[in-house]
This record gives sequence, structure tokens and C-alpha cells, in this order.
Amino acid sequence: MLRVLLPLIMTGIWLSGQAQRIIPLDNPSLEDFPRANTAPVGWHDCRTSGYTAPSVLPLPRSIIRVNLLPDDGQSYVGLPLRKDGTAAAIGQRLAEPLLPGHCYALGMSLARSPRYNLVLPNNYTPVNHADPVVLTVLGGRDSCAREQLLGETPVVPQPHWRRFRIYFQPQDTVTHITLQPWFMAHRAKDYGGHVLIDNIGPIVPVDCETRAPLANRDTFTAPPFDYNRIYERHVAEMRLMLDQICRVLHFEPGSTWMKDVASRALYILGLQLRKYQDLQVVIYVKPYDERIARFRARYLRHQLYKTGVRLHRMQILAEEPKPPSEQPWYECDNAQFRIYIFRKGKKKLWMPPEETRRLF
Repeated sequence: MLRVLLPLIMTGIWLSGQAQRIIPLDNPSLEDFPRANTAPVGWHDCRTSGYTAPSVLPLPRSIIRVNLLPDDGQSYVGLPLRKDGTAAAIGQRLAEPLLPGHCYALGMSLARSPRYNLVLPNNYTPVNHADPVVLTVLGGRDSCAREQLLGETPVVPQPHWRRFRIYFQPQDTVTHITLQPWFMAHRAKDYGGHVLIDNIGPIVPVDCETRAPLANRDTFTAPPFDYNRIYERHVAEMRLMLDQICRVLHFEPGSTWMKDVASRALYILGLQLRKYQDLQVVIYVKPYDERIARFRARYLRHQLYKTGVRLHRMQILAEEPKPPSEQPWYECDNAQFRIYIFRKGKKKLWMPPEETRRLF
């Protein structure tokens, strides 16, 4: 009997200790090179549609025109919400899971800018999306999961940084969290808004009744922010994503267009190449028909360029390329394509503040 109970007791003690540890976040200050339509390193782009994306700010001279100074570090993130319900979002995998039946607190600095311009689909006229919204914290077991609503902030109306704290109790084990703006409950869902986020976390276990911390923040030391370490880990995760893209990337038989799943895969490939700017891609379109192969190559080049991949970083070929002179970082082969991706040296995307200021 003791042999049966002892492992259960030890497991319970281990889980209890795990639930009372502070959980740090990667890149909690959201440091990266300010640029539109991308998530900062350490965070995944969890947008709900192709045209409503997070941005690393400030960008006072871009279309967005947000110039609020960061609350912490050199940058922060803007998450817009359009009146059609499409929203930008960011998420990441947690260092330790959140356990059901336990309570946690997550703090962050939030603000709203008087101007947050976005262009409408098929219309390049900037439209201000500056109405107040709430920020929701969602969780689940996969990247960008939205399986359960963990909590949400009050409305964020102020044009300056203010500290918010969200308390929540997961109903199931949570390994990934997602941050996404949403409409105010008492107002019709027919407006565009945004929320600015900085200085997030860590996640602190708390007493479910009193909300008193169960771990000492004073003795907690956050892991040092190492841009290149996080960058390398996310590039490694991208290899798994590329395998999935390679499996579904194809044109319809005898055509020069792609259906939804393949088109979405090509779009995600473009987003990843845009984010990791030390990567270059070579795609060989296998000859189904010489004329069709040329049009397919033109289609791929155009779609990748639309997502922000510059022409000098891609080669789309309708004829058999020469064997690469160097070992590709990634290679895949399916019925219609052969794809090579090369790494051209580590490129640090985030700049120190004095270099960043020159861009403005």
C-alpha cells in the first residue's frame, strides 16, 4: 500500500511546489526593432486575420503614427482591433504550465494613443483606430491558443502608461498564453481601437481568496534578456513550421493559383522570412508545363513581396537551379517545389536607442 501511495504523495508535493513558483516570460519588456506588422522576438504573431497585425513601437513617422515613449526599455507593442472583429495578438509558450485549481496574477503596463492609423483592406487611406478597448488573456495547450479566457483588464482609456493586474484561475492546464484586445462589453461592436502593452509579468501564484502572493517577488530574479538566445530558439521552432508549410504548399492541378490552405501557408512563410531577416529563400518550381511554371514562379514572387520580403532575399526559379554551393539551413522537396533556405549570418534586428532614434 505504501509503495502505491508514496509516488502519489511525492507527485502532489512536486505539483504544489511548481504551482507556487513565479513564472518568468521571455522578453517581458517587448524589446525589438520598431517596425509594423510583426511581433517582437520571443513572442508569436497570433493575429486573427491576415491584415490586422501587432506592431513594435514607437513609429511616429510611419502610417501608424504612435510616438508614446516606452514604459520600460526601448520599445513596446501595439495591438489594434478593427470594427469587423479582426484583432492583432501576441503569445508565447510558458516556462512552466499554469495548473487548474490554482490562482495567478499577471501585471503589465497599458496605454492608449490618441492616434493609431491603419489602412483598410483594398484601400490605402489611413483610418484612425484610437477608441478604448479591453485586453484579454487567453490560454491553452498550443501556440496562439484561445481555448479558455483567463481574464481581461478594465477598459484602457488613458494616453499614458498605467499598471494593470489580472487575476485568474485556469480551468485546465495552460502551457501557452495569448494577449488580444477586444470590444468594451457595454458598447456596440462597431468601432476600431487598440491597446499598447509594455513591461509584462512575471506570472505570480496568489491565494485564491485573499489574492496575496504565494511567492516572494523580492527574491525573484528574472532571467536576463538575451536577444540572440531567444532569436535562435524561435528560428529553431520555425523549422517545424516550415515542415508543415512544405506539406501543404501546392498549386491546384494545371493552374497558377492556390486554394485557401496553400495560400495561407505561403503567407505564413512570407511573415517568417520578413521577421527573420538573416534568412534567404530559393524556390524552384518544378516543370509541369513551361508556361505554367513561369506564371507560378511569378505568383510566388508577388505573394512573398506583398508580405514584405524584399526581392534581394528571394529567388523564385522556373528552371532547375544549380546545386547550392553551400549547405542550406533548411531544405524540402514536394511534388511541385524544391525549397532551400539559407542563413546569411546572424542579424540583430533590434537596435540600441541611439541608432533607433536616427530612423525617426
